[in-house]
Amino acid sequence: MSGKATNSEQKPRRRWQRILLVSIGVAASIVLLVVYLAFRTPTWYEPQPPPVTEAEKQDIRNLLTDAEQAFTHSLIAGKPFTYRIYDEYLNQWIAMRHEIYPRVDDGLPFALKDPFIRFLPGEIHLGARGQVAGIGAVVSTEVTVTYEDDEIVLQLGDISCGSLPAPTIPKKWREQARVDYAFDEAWRGSPTIRGDIDSGVRIGAEGRWQNGGTRYRVTDARVLDGVLELDVTPLPR
Repeated sequence: MSGKATNSEQKPRRRWQRILLVSIGVAASIVLLVVYLAFRTPTWYEPQPPPVTEAEKQDIRNLLTDAEQAFTHSLIAGKPFTYRIYDEYLNQWIAMRHEIYPRVDDGLPFALKDPFIRFLPGEIHLGARGQVAGIGAVVSTEVTVTYEDDEIVLQLGDISCGSLPAPTIPKKWREQARVDYAFDEAWRGSPTIRGDIDSGVRIGAEGRWQNGGTRYRVTDARVLDGVLELDVTPLPR
């Protein structure tokens, strides 16, 4: 009797070999796809490098000063107005944040680099670079902005790593992200700020502007393409 397998015996073996090879190929493709999605950079994430020359730095400082003065002058005028915050300018300030506010990153529960903000209709996209399995990846989320019961409500969406949903935020980080500030407590003239990651953060409508001490009320807030608009009414002294 011959030791070689007959044709009828070889066919099932070859079929199972093909099935195994195809299964390995599919599994490898899935793994590669997951890795790609986890570490790909979202198309909207375009952080700006910090300014290098003193002229660039001064231009950004001037933009910040102009924004503050514009708000001050509008309050002094005493009539309702719409104040606009553009993500382009905001990202320039963020890129230079350590020179403007040296301790701005204090209190973050984990290390993030290159933060970036994009205003899109109805929501704010937030992104930054973090470490995932020792490899840099973009961690991002969306924040919806609504105006309810005389408060601006910020509701955090799902956290993503690249294009994939990230694991649940650790309890310790959730606790650190809880805030509860009374009027004038977070900074001089600040509105009330309270809430957490799960229920959202609610910012009171009334505040007091430091330049001139004028009180104001925000009557509406909306996010458009590239700009956050706040409807503001100055209050009597």
